[in-house]
Amino acid sequence: MTFRAFPRLFVPAITAFGLSSACSSAPPPAQAYVTTEIGSGGGAVCNTMGTTFSLGSATPNETVSRATGSGPIAIDCSVAASGSNYNLAIDVTNSTMVVGQGGALSIQGTVNGTTGGTGINASLNAGGVDYTESDCTIAFTFTLSNGLPPLPPSVESGRVWGHLDCPMASAAESGQTSTCHVQADFVFENCKE
Repeated sequence: MTFRAFPRLFVPAITAFGLSSACSSAPPPAQAYVTTEIGSGGGAVCNTMGTTFSLGSATPNETVSRATGSGPIAIDCSVAASGSNYNLAIDVTNSTMVVGQGGALSIQGTVNGTTGGTGINASLNAGGVDYTESDCTIAFTFTLSNGLPPLPPSVESGRVWGHLDCPMASAAESGQTSTCHVQADFVFENCKE
């Protein structure tokens, strides 16, 4: 009889220990890969072509490595399912003082899990100039990178990768009359759901 009582006491102790260990672990930090390009768009004047903002790196024909939100890099992203669509709220900033490395990218909108999205709000800060557009598109391709995009699916709760295209991004908020074609290849993972 003594041996039968011991296992009953022992199992709850193991269960309590297992639950306390699982509850105390922190979720993995958000990760991002971003490469951007600014060019002339729609016949409009673009004053800062070629200025870019990048995070992480792409290995030609191989993989894409991600930066984590540490040091001067801040990543705040949410990819939340809503039926067959996903609501994106993405903000990433590199506040380094190194010339040519700092900048920010913000993406807000809804994408379909198969077709991508239209009417996306986006802003890019590169070279100290803010470019914004409220009618960008997202396609599940890479256009600017030499690295292979991540494996499918392109979007699911907590992660998304694709290509942002903003053909008429305006720098009016920065006090300029410049309108440029802003593009970005991106990967965001370990985002809030």
